[in-house]
Amino acid sequence: MLSKIKQKGIVWFLKRLALEFRSPYYPASKKIVSFIRKFNLFSRHVTTVIPISQDDTLYIFYDLNVESHTFDFAYFLVDAEIFAKKKNIKKLFLWIIPKVIQSQADDDDYTKAVGHHSFSWRINNMLLPISGLHSLYSGYGVLPKGASINSYVKEGLVYPENFTDSYRPRLAEFTERRDIYRSNLFQGFSAPPQGKKYISEWVNSLNTDLRIISITLRQYGFDSSRNSNIQEWLKFADWLKEKNYQPVFVPDTESCWDLDGKLAQHIIFKEPCWNLGLRMAFYEECALNYFYSNGCAAIAVLNKNVASIVMMPVIKESKNATETMNTMHDPAYDSRRLAFAQQNQWWSKDIDTFENLKNDFLAYEKLYLLK
Repeated sequence: MLSKIKQKGIVWFLKRLALEFRSPYYPASKKIVSFIRKFNLFSRHVTTVIPISQDDTLYIFYDLNVESHTFDFAYFLVDAEIFAKKKNIKKLFLWIIPKVIQSQADDDDYTKAVGHHSFSWRINNMLLPISGLHSLYSGYGVLPKGASINSYVKEGLVYPENFTDSYRPRLAEFTERRDIYRSNLFQGFSAPPQGKKYISEWVNSLNTDLRIISITLRQYGFDSSRNSNIQEWLKFADWLKEKNYQPVFVPDTESCWDLDGKLAQHIIFKEPCWNLGLRMAFYEECALNYFYSNGCAAIAVLNKNVASIVMMPVIKESKNATETMNTMHDPAYDSRRLAFAQQNQWWSKDIDTFENLKNDFLAYEKLYLLK
């Protein structure tokens, strides 16, 4: 922190401090703010202006000024679902709060990799479609930039709890989320019926009786140390064919056409890159789905109908693939699964070598694919 203050100045520090009190990030500051709020030092007056207000609907707020434009949004929706069910509320209405300050292409490594135009694209093509796949979803709205949150808050319960202009809690930590999810009080995501129809027709067009094993690749400009080892996955796909399975590659959306030459001997299914309803339906159709350090694995592990092996190794060179990510996994609960996962949803800390892929598959096959 001291080095950042020296680098960015005292003005930056004061702004960061104010943000920390409004949307605490660090465990210590979360405890401090939670303690302060018990004394109602952040009072508010709430005015209900939402014409569709219903007693069975929970209004949830996702603030892109403090949260990401990524598949982590799926965890937020499940957090909200669990909260709603504990309060006997049956529906979720989503409010998206857009960024107030427009990011520039050279602001940080992530923005450099994806470009600042990617953020608005992801609202319409990632976040909102994900919400539509959730079991309690009932609608959404995107607030005007700079709008007062208080005037949109429904009188009574909201999520995150006590969300206002002055207090905007962040997504729970992995360890906290693991404990919340262990009770398995959520239904999560599912594929839309129309998506299932289209995927069924696509599978029929393959004219094969082989069971499909999907391989979702990561080939991304940001945090590239997490990218899939293409040669190892190709060896694995060739081996699957020899075992009479049909491997299908789903490329990374950010590099959808870059690997056509390398993957030429295999089926490349690109349509799910641009349609999350199709992606979810495809994952439900497959006998098994492989993910390697993929953000989109979130919608798979939170769908109880998706058979999966999610590989999330700790990568020293990575900024994000740290041990923290693996705290959702609880070895005391089950060595192969997340605390809330189904029996056929596995979690692995292995890197993507052919031997690791083969060994995991053989163990999985014995339990679930040879019955």
